[in-house]
Amino acid sequence: MPNHNVRIFIVGPSGTGKTTLSNVLADLTASLPTAPHAGGVYRATQGVRILEFDRRIPPLPNSGSTRPMDVACEVWDCSGSPRFTASWPALTPSAHAVIFVASGETRERDLEAWHSQFPHLPPSSMVLFSPYASKSKPFKPTSNSPLHALPVVTASWESDPEVVRQEFDRVLAGVVGEMVGGKRGDAGDGGGDWAGMERVVV
Repeated sequence: MPNHNVRIFIVGPSGTGKTTLSNVLADLTASLPTAPHAGGVYRATQGVRILEFDRRIPPLPNSGSTRPMDVACEVWDCSGSPRFTASWPALTPSAHAVIFVASGETRERDLEAWHSQFPHLPPSSMVLFSPYASKSKPFKPTSNSPLHALPVVTASWESDPEVVRQEFDRVLAGVVGEMVGGKRGDAGDGGGDWAGMERVVV
């Protein structure tokens, strides 16, 4: 039985690998096609795709416990299409954490527009992933961007999945630590609605 429920949004422009990253985190990669950035066929997410799965993380530092913690994760794989921007303000306040995904071709101002939708989250609950592929360069924020304060993880979703999952666990541990300290509540039924919402229970 999971100890806590955490809602994580995965956001960024279309075609950057958000769905592939979501599948890696949920361990769904074995039955899925190759990602676009690795030469696969691109299929855009419509609205939002929600993946529900449990994740076991190491004991929290200074918690006095040596037992791992089970966390019920609700990952929101959000469409990068501008068609859905009107829905952002109703959805994003329910997030406990956010993962930004960007390629070397991503415009910084586009990612900053997503960043501005999560003013309630501290930098410790945010991370920026940039998929590594031989034909593309990773995304690197400029020094005067609010994204510059975030940790940037450059990795191949397919060949380095554990690197991706370890960083995901770090973000989860930070959120759960604040829940244990009474600074946050668990994810409830909020989050509003989004046309084209799809829910996948793993």
